[in-house]
Amino acid sequence: MLEIALTIDIDADVFDQSLQSASYHSQKPEWEGARQGIPLLANLFNTYTGSDQTPCIATWFVRADNQIGHYYGDNAYLLTEFQQHWHSLQKAGHEIAWHPHLYRLKDNSWIQETDAQALDMQMRASVEAARAKGWKITSSRIGEAYFSNAILKSLETLGITCDSTALPGRERKDETRQIDWLTSPRIPYYPSATDYRVPGTPHGNVLEVPFSMINVKADYDTVPLKRYIDLSFWHRALKDGLEQAIQPHTILNCIIHPSTVVPGLETKPHGLLSYRLEEVKQNIDFILNTAQQKQVPYCFTTISRLSKKIYHEQH
Repeated sequence: MLEIALTIDIDADVFDQSLQSASYHSQKPEWEGARQGIPLLANLFNTYTGSDQTPCIATWFVRADNQIGHYYGDNAYLLTEFQQHWHSLQKAGHEIAWHPHLYRLKDNSWIQETDAQALDMQMRASVEAARAKGWKITSSRIGEAYFSNAILKSLETLGITCDSTALPGRERKDETRQIDWLTSPRIPYYPSATDYRVPGTPHGNVLEVPFSMINVKADYDTVPLKRYIDLSFWHRALKDGLEQAIQPHTILNCIIHPSTVVPGLETKPHGLLSYRLEEVKQNIDFILNTAQQKQVPYCFTTISRLSKKIYHEQH
């Protein structure tokens, strides 16, 4: 079975400097992309089923963090702002999960928080804000792929049982990113208590479900590079890598940002992001058609369902 995990990160309209400028970390996050993109994606997913006719469900990683609280007075503001969508999706079998960006404000710019105690306090406040609204949060994805052993420990104490942040094989350490997943495996694993990047013993109860990484060739690339599968990327960029990734007994963990399916929100033409819902549809259709051609049965799943399945297989 090919298990397709559609994951949607509810990020602000501008979530990367390639979309605007390095100053985006100083701007108030805006949500027009979420406002338009969430129903567009939900309606599209309703048109699909697995090869066994089970419904197309997805995991919606909703931002809840201190930056949101700073601007909107409530760390879990987005759970309230779009609650009608979340309740409808959850009722249909989708998962509502947590997507914190762990920043601190310095000189009018939001930078990556790395202090273990500050991280724990931030994370606890945001999870408590979400749970106070009635949401049982069990899955997480840390913003901008930042991670640490301290974050892993905090997730454990907060009762998070599954995380989906890892970018296997990727490392980047500069003024805008602190990413280190260089040694991480491509398949789900229980991170070592002393090195979140790799499986090991002793370990806790948080399962790491990595992004699926494939060769992607942006318009500005001379050669393909390993990137996660963003289904709003131009189909021409994904096609060859996707075809190779569609195999039996595989998890295809894909991502979409709602803002990148809304025409008119792009600030400039982009060599990877299409800003077209039609491109998302073409990419999903390609996955399903290729699976059928390869005679690979497929289903749609959520991060928490994957976690429970893997837990029961190993215990």
